[in-house]
Amino acid sequence: MSSKGIEDAETDIVCFRRALDLAPPEDAFMTAASQGPVSMFLGNVHHRTEEEFLYAVADAMMPEYRAIA
Repeated sequence: MSSKGIEDAETDIVCFRRALDLAPPEDAFMTAASQGPVSMFLGNVHHRTEEEFLYAVADAMMPEYRAIA
């Protein structure tokens, strides 16, 4: 499992920041799916254990998590 890139996430981040610039809130946050729900939709077909699979999903999603942070 690997990331296919974070271009969509980067576009969302840019739009989010623009919206914040137009109407500054008191506080804001951006969410991202966690590896648990993502793994339920993907299904484990290549890893020996569910734990290995969850770590692989988390590793693949790390670039998006870092971009949001």
